[in-house]
Amino acid sequence: AAVEALYVCVPPFAHGRPERAALAAGIPFFVEKPLSVDLGTAETIGAEVEQAALVTATGYHWRNLDTLERARELMDGRPPRLAIASWLDKVPPVGWWTERARSGGQTVEQATHLLDVMLELLGPVDEVHAIGARTPRSAFPHADVDDVSSATLRFRSGAVGSVVSSCLLGAKHRASVEIVGDGYVLGLTEDELMIDLGNGRETVRADGGAKTQVDRDFVDAVRAHDPGLPRAPYASALRTHQLACEIARSALEGRSIAV
Repeated sequence: AAVEALYVCVPPFAHGRPERAALAAGIPFFVEKPLSVDLGTAETIGAEVEQAALVTATGYHWRNLDTLERARELMDGRPPRLAIASWLDKVPPVGWWTERARSGGQTVEQATHLLDVMLELLGPVDEVHAIGARTPRSAFPHADVDDVSSATLRFRSGAVGSVVSSCLLGAKHRASVEIVGDGYVLGLTEDELMIDLGNGRETVRADGGAKTQVDRDFVDAVRAHDPGLPRAPYASALRTHQLACEIARSALEGRSIAV
């Protein structure tokens, strides 16, 4: 039987060839995040995807959280003014992760989920400034990625944000985005939404179906030949990847960068 669709689930440094093969054969494809270890590869693939008008989807499954939609509803008419994101975790058990040339670093490989949520809820970012630091650790003698980092973001809307990340821990502590607006604070994780409207806190559990739904959307899109069905197609995910790469570059170069 002919190949109907392709899942590209490879380490960041291995992206490029699989996507080009799918494009050459006209096969719809799903890409696990991040789109690549760098920006250039992803931008080249993105341009080819746009020209081919293929069905694509990506692994930014937080977009499929039912609690994300609830957050949008609560923000309606009250624009967000501040976003605070944090990913505090361990080093994943794969050898390439601590090498910048193979993973891109924690912001590109991991905290990109949080950046995706921030873009979804607050819109485009115009400027970033990031700093990072690395702690020598005997368990990771060849590591060259930052194990702590902090970035400040200026959104086009006038809102501001921050993203902090660390991989110094022995287990995952937090991966969350807090949104602050006039009279409210919303705290989103993969598992729940905290709602504080000024009269006490409410916690709403996510339905747990986001990871399944991101795949279902892709399969349905392939069957319907409808590139518009997936919530995170390649072109949209590319904007998130661009932001992650510019934050990483800002930390590396020690300067603010216009996005």
